[in-house]
This record gives sequence, C-alpha cells and structure tokens, in this order.
Amino acid sequence: MPSKRKAAGPAAEAPELKVPKELLDELVKGPMTQGDLETMFRSLKKAVIERAMTAEMTQHLGYEPSESRPEGQRNHRNGASAKTVITDDGPVRIEVRATARAASSRRSSASTSAASPASTRRS
Repeated sequence: MPSKRKAAGPAAEAPELKVPKELLDELVKGPMTQGDLETMFRSLKKAVIERAMTAEMTQHLGYEPSESRPEGQRNHRNGASAKTVITDDGPVRIEVRATARAASSRRSSASTSAASPASTRRS
C-alpha cells in the first residue's frame, strides 16, 4: 500500500529568505549549543513579532512612531504592555504598543457616564 504524502503547508510554499552575511556574523560568533540556538531563535521570533505589530499599528494610525499625531487623528500611541503569544515553539512574551483616544474625547465620554449620587450611597 503506497504511503500518503502530506500536503505542503504555507511555510513550504514561501520563498526562502536570504539572510545577510553581516546578520549571521552578528548572531553566530562561534560554535553554539542547542540551548544557544533556541535562545537566539526565540529572541528573533520576539523581535519579528514586535516589529510586525508595530508596522500594523503604524498602518492603522497612519503615522510613524517617531512622528507627531496628525491633526484630526483621534487615536494615538499610548505606551506599551506585555502580552504572551503562543507559538509553535511555546509562549513568547512581547511588548505590544497600545492606542488610546485623545484625552478630550475620554473626558467627554467619562462625564456623560458618571454615576448618579443616589446610586453611590451606602446603606
């Protein structure tokens, strides 16, 4: 009975990435243990995920992190928070940039949703 072949997944179809020699020289300074390789790959995965998410945020907001918020843009970058992303190699802790509405729109919505004095009284 002939063996079944697995269908090629998306990774198999992607073109091979050409890694610059200078990058390899920076990452691999000599012989590496399995632990060294795993640490390097985890660090690379973290850096690539964070860079891709920053690019998504830039596209969403319409301006670079180093630029000022454009006139009329209500959303803006608002610091970062740590998140855990589950990958094929296990969890990776990343820093995710957050967005927020401009302070003036937060104040106006907060004042309209304030609790009435009657609902805050204690029995």
